[in-house]
Parts: sequence; structure tokens; C-alpha cells
Amino acid sequence: MSLNVSATLVQQAAAGDVDEHAFAEMIHHSLPYAWGIVEKLAHSVHQEGEEWANYAVAPPSEQSRAQLLRVVGEMPFGVRWSGTLS
Repeated sequence: MSLNVSATLVQQAAAGDVDEHAFAEMIHHSLPYAWGIVEKLAHSVHQEGEEWANYAVAPPSEQSRAQLLRVVGEMPFGVRWSGTLS
């Protein structure tokens, strides 16, 4: 599974100064299933005041599971992961 990374983002990464908003947009467009799950979890924590959030629904396909695994490795947004991806 590949990410759709713009040349600008590649240049920023090479310089060690990646625009966080641009990075988030790249993840959003490259990994839409995983982005939707993270968005739901973030909403539970930040908007509903939950201490933590859990999404215990199995991914509908191997491609969706792969997106979840990829997003765990790519996201530096202050998210602390717990548990496993079943």
C-alpha cells in the first residue's frame, strides 16, 4: 500500500520540516478507511470528553486492515496506541 506523497512534502521531509497539516491531508487521502476510524476515535476523546476511545469492529477487508496498520506507523499526532489490530 503506497501513500500519495507530493513532491513538496518529500522536499519538506528531506529538510526535516514537514508541514503537519499537509502530512495529515496526505494520510487522509491515501488511507481513507483508516483516517475515518482515527477521526471517530479522536472525536470521542476530544469532543465528547472521553478519557480514551476504542473501536472494536473488525476491518471489512484485508486492504482496510492494511490501512490501519499503515496509519499506526505513520501518524505522529499525539495519539497513543493501545491494544492490537485484530
